Amino acid sequence: ATWFFLMIACRDVACEYHLAFSKIQKDDWQELKAGEDKSGIAYHGNPSHFVFECDEECRRGITAGSNERVTFSAWPRDASSAEHITLLVRKGSIPTTDSQQHLQATRGWFSGEVVSTVIEPATYYITVLKRHSMTPIPFVLSVKLPQTLEKLQLGKPTFGSVAKDSVAYFKFWVGRPYTDIEVYLTKLGGDPDMALSHSEVNAHPNRLVAQWRSRKSGDDEIVVRPDDEKRKEHQTGWFHVGVSGSE
Repeated sequence: ATWFFLMIACRDVACEYHLAFSKIQKDDWQELKAGEDKSGIAYHGNPSHFVFECDEECRRGITAGSNERVTFSAWPRDASSAEHITLLVRKGSIPTTDSQQHLQATRGWFSGEVVSTVIEPATYYITVLKRHSMTPIPFVLSVKLPQTLEKLQLGKPTFGSVAKDSVAYFKFWVGRPYTDIEVYLTKLGGDPDMALSHSEVNAHPNRLVAQWRSRKSGDDEIVVRPDDEKRKEHQTGWFHVGVSGSE
């Protein structure tokens, strides 16, 4: 058995505190796949644990001398939330709050955090926790590889980040031929651009190769009508979106 001793010192007349211990079991780690979103609730003092294995798809992104990256993102479901969540990611071992024991994270959108690192053939352990206040926060966690196609839900916004000169890819299904297709990109930082193609034409659209593009300064939008000549060739099916980072 291993014993731990903890001393709590109070500098004021009286202190209020919350103390929690947790023992991590093997079953506590939820498997995370590239392009998959995992939902959870962050409680103060009760971390959520996930694991991502750099599998065959991941290893294809590793070539000699390349700097392809894998990106882990966590953000509150409520975009108006002022509560902050913490994302800890470590390669090959369980992360701790010690800054030397996890990969560096940057502040993301709406009080979330992002960790981006060069892809290596390894197992990545991810912990999401809430450091302050007792209010629980529903959150979403995702992992993306360079060619990952993240599925979009119609009418439901998706948050993301993309590095300069890189592209993040998404896909959505259109089942009705005589409907408008409207895709909106809202800038949260930098000046991203957007491209759209049917999957049979271009699986990874970008600002140079795509059926439809929007390169406005600030927010972007693409609207495709049923009578669009390019749309007539592929009225239904999977449509892919590429979001390019320019700044």
